[in-house]
Amino acid sequence: MDFYFSSTPYHILLSFAVAREHPDEQNILCVRSSSEGVAVLTRCIEKHPSSPFEEVYYLSNSYGQSTNKKRLLKAISAFKVLKIVREYDVKTIFVFNDISGDVQMFLSLLRSNVDVAYIEDGSAAYNGSARDWSTTEIIARKVFFGPWWRRITVIGTGGYSDTIWTTHSEMTRHELSTLDHKQIPSENLLEDVGWIDQYLKEVWSLETVPKIESVVLLPHSSILQSDEYKQGTLENVIATYNMNNTAIKYHPREEHESRFGFDPRFEIPQSIPAEILYMKCGDLNKVIGDLSTSLLTAKWLRSDIDVISYGPAVGRFDQNLYDTFDQLGITMKSE
Repeated sequence: MDFYFSSTPYHILLSFAVAREHPDEQNILCVRSSSEGVAVLTRCIEKHPSSPFEEVYYLSNSYGQSTNKKRLLKAISAFKVLKIVREYDVKTIFVFNDISGDVQMFLSLLRSNVDVAYIEDGSAAYNGSARDWSTTEIIARKVFFGPWWRRITVIGTGGYSDTIWTTHSEMTRHELSTLDHKQIPSENLLEDVGWIDQYLKEVWSLETVPKIESVVLLPHSSILQSDEYKQGTLENVIATYNMNNTAIKYHPREEHESRFGFDPRFEIPQSIPAEILYMKCGDLNKVIGDLSTSLLTAKWLRSDIDVISYGPAVGRFDQNLYDTFDQLGITMKSE
């Protein structure tokens, strides 16, 4: 029995792909977030005959709670995970983020009894960023998650596993080089997309999707920080690719939508993962974004798509990620 601990739609999709690599295993999907968007996606996968998951569990949703309330709910969820893993005699636990307190908590308590494998947490496996921890944050996490909580600065370097599953296995950051890399086959998502029809019917429009030819992924508004120059530059870049069948997608955590002077024909609901569009839009030929994970997955799922990053144009810099973009053939726009 394998156990997949997921928090985001991206995690759920990669859990689906990795689980299909183990057809002889029974699989449990555990979803930390119970938000409506995540629940609909998971339910549509779970009900489809191609689903690799025998059981799906939803934990307490901490979205919108205070910081300490979130920590408390995560700690409670960790005990729920312990119960599920022991009840089903789980052999391997797959996790995405070993920085998270709840993950460290249940892995520390279960480590001697189960195998652990990492799955990439998006661009964190390829960029150059590292987490800074203040003394207050460290103390708070040890209080809520136990003395075994450790200060990890790069996701996947906590030492809980020597294996990581990635979408671009030869391009991960150097801190992960000591791990055994396993490639996630894109065909595990692409070969049976029947469940997506029901998902799109519930969250958007099945008729709209085939008409989309290009997608613009907008950054979170905090990235621009009210900088008129950066916003103007972004508007110019977007205007260059403003075609009739262009769809726009706001950041999943965007609360106050800013149009950036862009008037698309289609606006994609924020809850829909960009990967769904890559899997379903047969005429899609162009994806434009900043430093988003969705640019990496565009090249993973659809080598025929022209992928463009406007990250340099709005002052976002990450040499590790730029090097990866270059290797993948992603065009970088500086103006």
